[in-house]
Parts: sequence; structure tokens; C-alpha cells
Amino acid sequence: MIKNIYSYIDSLKDDERFIARRILDLQSVVKESQKYKSTDFLTFSEVTIARSVLNFFKDIEYIETGLSINAERKIFIISSGDIVLTASLTEIFSMIKIRNLPTTIIHRDVLGSLLSLGINRSKVGDIFFVGRDAYIIIKKELETFILENFNQIGNHKINTTLDHIENGYNLEHSYKSIELIVSSLRIDNVVSSVANTSRSKSLMLVDNGSVKLNGVTDLKKNQMIVENDVFSIKGIGKFKFVGIKGSTKKGNLILQLKEYI
Repeated sequence: MIKNIYSYIDSLKDDERFIARRILDLQSVVKESQKYKSTDFLTFSEVTIARSVLNFFKDIEYIETGLSINAERKIFIISSGDIVLTASLTEIFSMIKIRNLPTTIIHRDVLGSLLSLGINRSKVGDIFFVGRDAYIIIKKELETFILENFNQIGNHKINTTLDHIENGYNLEHSYKSIELIVSSLRIDNVVSSVANTSRSKSLMLVDNGSVKLNGVTDLKKNQMIVENDVFSIKGIGKFKFVGIKGSTKKGNLILQLKEYI
């Protein structure tokens, strides 16, 4: 088994190996301590790696959750025995609520202001909007710091309160449906259309790490997107590829996307 897990890790890219080794180390700590441990929030691609690593070990139990059943960023709760989920969640997660935000403030504004406090992105989960209220899922260790220091988004003063995590179980993301016409499903094509910029500029955005696809910035120039992929463009926004709606007379593809709001 050990040979197999290390062969798997050796097959990964450098940044992927880092995640895999962290998960491998964490399961070792769990076995030695006989206590459950949790990861930070993982991206879509990191979740896949964590799952693959843990599945090598039959004596390890794990749950992957972002608190909400609709969350995209997940935490792994790892145990050498049965996990008491309710108790684990209350020890791992907190949920911050911000009331009555102006309509001009969207997801990236909330996240950007939060990270400007020096918070590591891996400590912050999904951000949901319900009407004009925002709900931020975080690691519990950040609870006091955020309540005391997160008081402004841009020029807008805010008040943060702690909400019951049970209220976060069924939160859903808010989207705006959009359509794009592209010549192919290459990521640079899609970025060019979304950002309303040239192909050369979109290639530059991909190359310099301004584009994330399922949480990954190390993208090939000919990287193709597939249904349910989530990508973000720095300074533009975050999008989910729903599927191909049809084609034009010239053979271009009509894509349906959801833009996070």
C-alpha cells in the first residue's frame, strides 16, 4: 500500500504533491493520536487529490464538507473511527453574517476585503448571498479575529455577527445566467469572451495566474473546459460552465454560464 500511495504522489505535479503529502501526514497524525483532525478548506482539484490519498487507507474514515451541502470549498474531517459529525462541525466551522449590504457589493468585494486583513484563503470557505445579507463560512479559529477586525468592505462600513452554523446547511449560491459565443472550449477562448478582450490578452491572463480553473492557476494554453467547471478571472468575476446550448450558423459554440453574484 505504501508503495502505491507514493507512486501516486510521484505522478502528481509539484503543487499537487504538496497537498497530497499534507493529507498523508494528517492521516498519520490521526492514527497516532486516535483523534480526528481536519484540513483547511480545499479547492475542487485539491478535494480530488485528498480523496485519492485517503482512499488508499482502509482504516481511515473521512467526511468532506463545506458546511453547506452546496459549498464548493470543502474541509476533510479525518478519523480512525466513526466521526461524530455534529460535534465535529461545531468545533471546526463558524459562520459570519453581514446584514443589508448595498447591491453594488458582490462576492469578490467581500472576499477581497476579508483577505486584505492578512487572512489565508484556505481558512475561508464559501461566501453566500441571501438577498442583501452575506454569509461567510470560516474555520472556527478565525471567529474572534474576524468579528473584531472585519468592519469595512471598500468604503462601506459593516457590522458582523456570528450566526448558528445550522443555518448554513442549505445555503445556495446566487447566479446570473449568461451566454457566450466562442470558437472552442479552450480556456483562453472563453476568457477572451467573458472579459471582452483579445486572445493575446486572454493568453497573458492565463499565463500570469490571473485565471483559476477549479482552483488551479497552472493551466496549459490549450486547456479545455468541461461542464460544471468553475473558473475565475482576477478583477472580472467567477463563473460556472453549465454546458453548450447550441451553435451558430458559422459553427461557433453558444455556451451557457452562471456568473456568481
